[in-house]
Amino acid sequence: MDRRFIVRMIWQINLRRCANLENESTLAVSLGDLRDFTAYAATVGDQQAFRVARLFTDLVTAAVSEHDGRLIKTYGDGAMSAFPNVTQAAVVD
Repeated sequence: MDRRFIVRMIWQINLRRCANLENESTLAVSLGDLRDFTAYAATVGDQQAFRVARLFTDLVTAAVSEHDGRLIKTYGDGAMSAFPNVTQAAVVD
């Protein structure tokens, strides 16, 4: 069996478990971040950049929850979330 296939299957199983979506037959993953955040952070300083990143995380968390998704991971100015289907993932804009 192709090693890439096995790694992908393990990743999907773990992601489903993290997202608490074990009963779903499909899964949509959404990745997002703030455009040019590194350059922005360099001009406004660490404290303001942290406040903006925190606001981004708060807004994404609320939007994902509102559309039956699960926030899987945040990383500075970015976030990864999972949804039971593509339609629900697409409306979080």
